[in-house]
Amino acid sequence: MMAAEEVSLVPKGDGSSSEHSHGDDPNVPLSAEFALGLLLGHAQPSSMEISKLASDRRSYGLAWVILVSLKKKNVDLPFFDSLELSIHQELPLSVVMYPQKIALLLVSLPETTEKLSFPGEYAQFLELIPADALAFLQSLVVKDVLSSPDGILQLIFWMSWCDLIGLQHLHLDMGERGPEEDRDVYVQALAGGLTRSVVPQLKLFELYGRACGEKGTR
Repeated sequence: MMAAEEVSLVPKGDGSSSEHSHGDDPNVPLSAEFALGLLLGHAQPSSMEISKLASDRRSYGLAWVILVSLKKKNVDLPFFDSLELSIHQELPLSVVMYPQKIALLLVSLPETTEKLSFPGEYAQFLELIPADALAFLQSLVVKDVLSSPDGILQLIFWMSWCDLIGLQHLHLDMGERGPEEDRDVYVQALAGGLTRSVVPQLKLFELYGRACGEKGTR
């Protein structure tokens, strides 16, 4: 997997479409916002590249700046339509993202974002975002749902009150591991929350993973 610091922001094209005049006076310095727009317009980072930046505390700030620029429509990145947050197993816990930072990142997502993916360990951010913050999503993927008891509870609670009016696809990977005790209770509670919220509108719902147990896979 490419490390965050290896994500390239080197221009991928000749940048001719991003050449804008910034006034007629060459002595007038470029504003930081305009300069950033030019840089991103040249680099055209993809969804995968931005996701790698966002998944690492060492490059999180750059990902946030990019998303804010997209949300404000200061730059057009046609190759960005999804964000996939992940936990780098090779990194120490000291560089894993805090829920507050993840929440700040997600409320900065542009409404053109179609898909969001995150691990169950990160579900604690859900209580920190407004109910309608992700209403524009079409697809949601949660991985290793049962890996974190606190994450399970947050996901159950969030699914019961969140506003996901645009959601069409929901994929819940319960994972290969999870609490042996009461895991069927967790799965049934999650199913109840989903039934009251997003399941009726879904075109595709997938629930899989050994950790969900026999009852959870029915």
